[in-house]
Amino acid sequence: MSASLQRYKADLECDSQLYVPGSCDWILDDLHFRGWLSDDSLEPSILKLSGSPGSGKSVMAGFLVTHLEEIQKNVQYFFFRYNEEAKRSIAVCLKMLAYQIALCMPEYRRKILPLLEDKNALARNDARGVWQRAFVNILAKMDLDEPLFWVIDAVDECESAQILLNLLPALKEQSIPVKIIFLTRPQASLSAFERLRYKFGSDFRQTEVVPTREGQKLFIEQELEGAYGEWPQNFVNNVKDDLLRKSKGNFLWLTLVTEELRRCATEKPLEEVLSQPPEDLVGVYSRIVNSIAKTYSEGELQTAKRILIWITCAESQLSLGELEEVLSPELTALNIKRTIHRLCGDLVVVDEKKGS
Repeated sequence: MSASLQRYKADLECDSQLYVPGSCDWILDDLHFRGWLSDDSLEPSILKLSGSPGSGKSVMAGFLVTHLEEIQKNVQYFFFRYNEEAKRSIAVCLKMLAYQIALCMPEYRRKILPLLEDKNALARNDARGVWQRAFVNILAKMDLDEPLFWVIDAVDECESAQILLNLLPALKEQSIPVKIIFLTRPQASLSAFERLRYKFGSDFRQTEVVPTREGQKLFIEQELEGAYGEWPQNFVNNVKDDLLRKSKGNFLWLTLVTEELRRCATEKPLEEVLSQPPEDLVGVYSRIVNSIAKTYSEGELQTAKRILIWITCAESQLSLGELEEVLSPELTALNIKRTIHRLCGDLVVVDEKKGS
């Protein structure tokens, strides 16, 4: 189990390496985060921290784990990853959380050790069984004088976010003092999160990861520092400006492109890198498209396709009213914004301020 934990610690270390000092500090002043953190009660609570694909959620997750450790909170974490079977598993996530609790709580360690040593007790990939044995049967029956803090990243990349989220009302029912931060895409598992919000009431909070322009500038400066020392400064400045303009708040795009840029020795390949989407980013959006394709009927998929075509091919940004007009009379949605979110997921972002 300790060897397994080292593998998951590597995710934290990898994301922490991408952190630029000052780029995540804004979350510490966020009212929802402060309310979640400063609540002194032993009531379980949830903070949903959502962000669009590539917005830097995993870097934020690493920052939050480090911050909670620095202020001496009892913190456990797990980062789901779509490209590794074990890191998609809810059962593995729960086992890792239980193991981390056991490392810092001797009483819990004594009670769960027989389960961890029994190859059959927790060996199966049975999330509900692990939850019942390790948390409901043991943790709920312990008298904790301070809460546990969990940071769970990329819930949208696990095998079934709905199964995981449907386990959590037991925290409320059993009064288990766990405070959880979930980092996820905005449109992922909306109905399951809505049920949690209803169950937890005022102990459910939500806010957004919004990459700041200043944070992106800091990242670009750090990543390209010294990379083009012999090149004309005006050319380097143009590259940095291009990165900032083309990233459009997508931290993953910025990370992948700067990584490729550092390998460029001449101007031509550098320009090619700036003009083409990175392969890893294509994979992210392919997963979103595949998820949509598996979820909706043929008629709904045709509607989603029409929405995406109009948005992509329009010469300028469409307002919600304009989009509704070009889609009618075939589409008579009661709420065009809700329809876009439901059918197109995180492929489309609605600007709430502009209504477009």
